[in-house]
Amino acid sequence: MSVVSGLGQVRRTVAYVLAGAVALLSTGCSPGPGADDAVGAARAFFAAVSAHDAEGACALLAPATRESFEQDAVSPCEQALLDGEVGLVLAPVTQRVEEADGRGDSSVTVAGRQAQVLLGGEVTFLAASGGTWLVTATACVARPERPYDCLLEGD
Repeated sequence: MSVVSGLGQVRRTVAYVLAGAVALLSTGCSPGPGADDAVGAARAFFAAVSAHDAEGACALLAPATRESFEQDAVSPCEQALLDGEVGLVLAPVTQRVEEADGRGDSSVTVAGRQAQVLLGGEVTFLAASGGTWLVTATACVARPERPYDCLLEGD
């Protein structure tokens, strides 16, 4: 084996190793969305509700949450969110969130692929999905010794 062919083999081996490392990193070993992204997703949900952008708000719901909401409302998410009882209840919640946003009043706790965002005293739960956060429950009230009671949540 000549020195030139040996260098070619080393280069190919290094190229294969690098290609494998890039593939591995791009298929799930990279970190998911961060805490700031979770706060941003919760804010985006409430901003969409406030702007009467039901399509945008519904797009930010996790699939199971959206499905459960549509079954409970017996209508599509976009219609139920703005026209139904949930929309009426979310209006003052959205106002509190917007007021808190102006003060920078927010906190977030991330545990793995789950997040809890507190905006102006309003609790929203999210789950990482792909490279983003989706709302799994919102307008939640803490109850001592029991799970949160949420206006909008999945099963």
